Amino acid sequence: KMLQRMATVSLIAEEVGEQEVAREVAERVKGYVELYATGRGANAFVYDGSWGGWISCGCAYDDCRPKGCNPNGAPPGTCHCEPSQAYCKNDGPPSGCPTFTDPGMDFGNAYYNDHHFHWGYHMFAAAVAARHDPQWAAEHREWLLLFARDVANPDPADRFFPQWRLKDWYTGWSWASGIALGGGKPYRNGHNQESTSESINAYYALQLLGEALGDQEMRDWGRAALASEVLGAMTYWQMAPGSQVYPEIIREKTLIGILWQNLAQYQTWFGGSAYMVHGIQMVPFIAPSEYYLQPAFTNLSHAVGAKDCDLSPRCVMDGWATLFVMQRAILDPRAAWADAGKLPDEVFSGEVPAGNGNSRTAALHWIATR
Repeated sequence: KMLQRMATVSLIAEEVGEQEVAREVAERVKGYVELYATGRGANAFVYDGSWGGWISCGCAYDDCRPKGCNPNGAPPGTCHCEPSQAYCKNDGPPSGCPTFTDPGMDFGNAYYNDHHFHWGYHMFAAAVAARHDPQWAAEHREWLLLFARDVANPDPADRFFPQWRLKDWYTGWSWASGIALGGGKPYRNGHNQESTSESINAYYALQLLGEALGDQEMRDWGRAALASEVLGAMTYWQMAPGSQVYPEIIREKTLIGILWQNLAQYQTWFGGSAYMVHGIQMVPFIAPSEYYLQPAFTNLSHAVGAKDCDLSPRCVMDGWATLFVMQRAILDPRAAWADAGKLPDEVFSGEVPAGNGNSRTAALHWIATR
């Protein structure tokens, strides 16, 4: 999320004529993209030959030094712990990867849970970096393609990755749950997907990466998957005026939080508050959000989600409020601009779960362009 946040600032800077800022930020993005794409980050990415995928090794964080010391019972002054100096205490690949045995670590990444959500952020950043430096993109092309091949590989002849790991072309949307298990057993209600907006972001990023790499086929696959995902989300998650997909008692909620093969839920994986349910279906705000969040539906959804946000201090503290301010811009840009000016800087901090992928720059740009 932070990679896409930086990449978005670069694009906005370019659009408003701040070319030097755009280049500087894009150069920083390029460095981070290369670090992750080549598997050299502290949380290394590795190829999984069992299922054919690009997965995270995982990082068991420790903030105590010397490495492995325990402050409980240690002689005074011999074990110093500082959260800002956290490091991975596991050895990393090939044998020290905690995600391989913990289906909850890194959101179940090694179990292929939410891959398109997470790799979408990486592909978006990679697209901006590649557009900024075509020569670098050519040199790192195969590394950058790993994210795309993992979640959106159209080639049946590819021996290393499956076709469209998560995309269900019959239903039109994706299933996020991978091979993750509940209590060591398959989920009784089948596959599921929560954040349609992050799914949409993934295929938009695929389109952008194809454009940046000069790969017309990848670009067109991204456009097709994006259109399909948007239509699926607007039909089966959103309940715009006139929708008859769900019974009236559900339509009052205006949207679905998690859609399973056998169940529709008004909740999220991390809580059941209305602001969470509505917020997770908007993050991140990107160009396709203009089509995905139509005014008629937004009018209904905002009335439910924003009202709950106003009643919940945690909504502001965790950064969810930024999303409802941006959503309000679809209905009333001037009021949204005033609301944005009242948001504290902390809601855009990298430490908050909902606002950490957003920035004040991106929020104001979205509002100003409505």
